[in-house]
Amino acid sequence: MPDSEEVRTVVGEVLTAAKPGAVVVEMTTHSPQVARELADRARSSDVEYLDCPAGGGIAAVRAGPSRSGRRSRRGPAVERARPVLVAIGDPERLRHCGPVGSGLVVKLLNNYLVAVNAAASGEALALARKAGVDVRTAIEAVVSGGGGANAQLANLYPNRVLAGDFEAGFKLGYMVKDLCHAFDLAAELGVESPLGRAAGARMDEAAERYGTEVDFGSVSRLSGW
Repeated sequence: MPDSEEVRTVVGEVLTAAKPGAVVVEMTTHSPQVARELADRARSSDVEYLDCPAGGGIAAVRAGPSRSGRRSRRGPAVERARPVLVAIGDPERLRHCGPVGSGLVVKLLNNYLVAVNAAASGEALALARKAGVDVRTAIEAVVSGGGGANAQLANLYPNRVLAGDFEAGFKLGYMVKDLCHAFDLAAELGVESPLGRAAGARMDEAAERYGTEVDFGSVSRLSGW
C-alpha cells in the first residue's frame, strides 16, 4: 500500500473480520509508530500483528522467492507466519529485528542509505564525465575495487541511468515518502541527519521537476544524466 493512512484503513477492516488468534502480516514500508499503534489495536482483538516490509526492490518483490523480509517480533506469531513468509521469500534472508516497528526501522534505514548513495553517485559520476573519464570504466573500477562499491554504482547507474531509463521501478514519490518517515524517526530519537536531509532535498527537487511517478534514479538527472 502507498503509506500509513492506507495501511490504517485496510488493517482496520481486516481486524473487524479477523478471528481471535489470527496473525496479520503487513508488508508496506510506512511509519513504525503507526505499526505500533496497529499492533496495539490488533492485540485488543486477540490478533497478532507483524510488520514485515519486503526488500530487494520491485523486481525482487515481483519474483517472490528472492525476496528478503524484516520481521519485527520473535515468538509464536512469527513461527505461525513462517510458512507463508517462506513461501513468498527466501528463508535465508528473513530477519527478526525486534519488537513491532523494528522491521520498518531497518527498512527505512535501507532506503535512507539508498537515497544518499543514489544522489552522491550522480554527482561523483558527473565529476568523472567532466574530467574526461569514461563513465562505465569508472563504475567498473570503483565497484570491482571493493572500497567504494555500492548498489547504485553496481546496478542503478550502469543498467538504468546511463541507458536513459527512468521508468519507475521504485517510484521517486515512494522514496520521498520513506525519507520523510526516516526523518520523523530521527527527530523523535534526537538523531541529527544532515547527509540524509541533503539527499532528501535532492529527491524533493527531482520530484518537483520530474514528478513522483518516475524512478527514484531520476535524481541523477539533476546532475546532468
